[in-house]
Amino acid sequence: MEEALFYPALRRAGGQDEKDSVLEAAEEHGVVKDLIAKIQATRAGDETLKAKLTVLKELVQHHVREEESTIFSEARRTLGDQLDELGAEMQAFKSSGGRTRGGRSTGSTRKASTRKTAARKTGARKTTAPKTAARKTATTRKTTRPAAAKKRTAPTRKRKR
Repeated sequence: MEEALFYPALRRAGGQDEKDSVLEAAEEHGVVKDLIAKIQATRAGDETLKAKLTVLKELVQHHVREEESTIFSEARRTLGDQLDELGAEMQAFKSSGGRTRGGRSTGSTRKASTRKTAARKTGARKTTAPKTAARKTATTRKTTRPAAAKKRTAPTRKRKR
């Protein structure tokens, strides 16, 4: 909602200071989204999970402090009388499930592509990948390989107790 309505309104109405604040806030949102994607792609039991969550918490707290101390005062000063109208528009956006006046959905496509990009950059894999696709592929390979090309497995050893 901030990215779709609030930040663009402040950027249009404001000067260079407001533009800089909005650009920084948008970058912070991007960093948070990328980190969330990394967390979602982290495997259970990964030793880096706690560190990632701590960093996420600190990023969000920093962003909120910055909005409360800088951006909101800039918005009150810059947007003034337009704030009531913007607030009503944001309420409608929230009620409509994230749709703008034109009926377009915002954010979901970008969020998905952001998650994919972050996972690709980190080399992380999604932990909830459907097993059926993997089984299909394995089954297809087994049935389409010539007998001579089948991989042989080493004999199993008995474990000592």
